[in-house]
Amino acid sequence: MYGTIQRDDRYLGRLAAFMAQNYGIVPLRICAAKRGFYGETWKVQGADRAYFVKLVYAQTHKQTYQNSFDLAAYLTDCKLGFIPALICSKSGERFTVFDGAVMGVFEWVDGENIQNEATKKAEYRMLARIYALTRPDMPLAREDFDGQGFVELSGRLKALDDAGLNALFERLDGRIRRRAERLALFSRRCRADTTHFYITHGDAGGNIVCSGDAFYLVDWDIPKLAPPERDAWFCMGWPWATALFEQSLADAGVDYRLNPDRLAYYAYFYYFYYLNEYLKAYQALPEGREALLSQIEQFCVGWIEESFVCAEQIQ
Repeated sequence: MYGTIQRDDRYLGRLAAFMAQNYGIVPLRICAAKRGFYGETWKVQGADRAYFVKLVYAQTHKQTYQNSFDLAAYLTDCKLGFIPALICSKSGERFTVFDGAVMGVFEWVDGENIQNEATKKAEYRMLARIYALTRPDMPLAREDFDGQGFVELSGRLKALDDAGLNALFERLDGRIRRRAERLALFSRRCRADTTHFYITHGDAGGNIVCSGDAFYLVDWDIPKLAPPERDAWFCMGWPWATALFEQSLADAGVDYRLNPDRLAYYAYFYYFYYLNEYLKAYQALPEGREALLSQIEQFCVGWIEESFVCAEQIQ
């Protein structure tokens, strides 16, 4: 969960009463669900089935989460089978507000939230089917390739003025500035072309739920009309995965080939995006700063480095 506040029986009682009144769901049991970073997540067992409930308290993410429900409703109406259905309130609201948090209720999917090579084939097929459903009038944010992640990071570091963070980012200064320069370069290149935009997930790889032989794509909190590279950049260092992604596009009738400039843009963009998300959490959760500082350091030298091996070769 995004936070360290312990929810007691009184809180869970209020949540149960709220669901009964607003959704007609009488919870028999509520337990924490280990899914998601930006919100509190719960598994709510009703009389005949279970539900996934996500509440976002963080001010920095409330509006983003709220804006995602139009797409959640659209995907539910499409009845794809691999997208957990959005459950509306008794009065037809797509989301509600409980205890000051934006709250969404979804169909519960049993299974493990995993990411490995075996899940990639299912992931790319699901994404390609979503791309094929894109309409020009979709009420979603549209990619603009602004590339302002480094500017935002610098501002957050200055505002926090934290000794531990300052020491860490001083050690990483050369690496960060190199990536800022590369982000600016590919931002300029990509702004010249805003064609081939589709409904993209933004973090699909980390949101695949495997349930037996079935796969589900969950957590559509940050959708955007953007090129497929927004979802594909994770695989840019794996030729087999890039080929599989493009084959999935073709199989779904999406006529598009991955663009190296766009892949590079998203590799550098997400480097700063994740760093800024960590700093938002660092500011919001003073009691968790020691653990977050370690996570930030691990991120900077961890899995994302594989992407830069390939991105740095794009001239």
